[in-house]
Amino acid sequence: GSCLEGTNAQVNDLIVEINGVAVTDYGTLRAEMARHKGGDRVKLKLLRSNERTGEVTTHYVTVTLKEQTAQ
Repeated sequence: GSCLEGTNAQVNDLIVEINGVAVTDYGTLRAEMARHKGGDRVKLKLLRSNERTGEVTTHYVTVTLKEQTAQ
């Protein structure tokens, strides 16, 4: 049910940028996400590390944010 569903994002990818804004820690991630609302489209820059080779690759995905619902 994630907005990343259907993209090439994978478990353990690191979000390092949202719409060109560097994400250096969880606080930055939360603050940048708070600037957007459900239905907004954002471009994420992801880093992925290959466990076998250690190679790090960069991937970009564009997602449509979902409304946050009460748990």
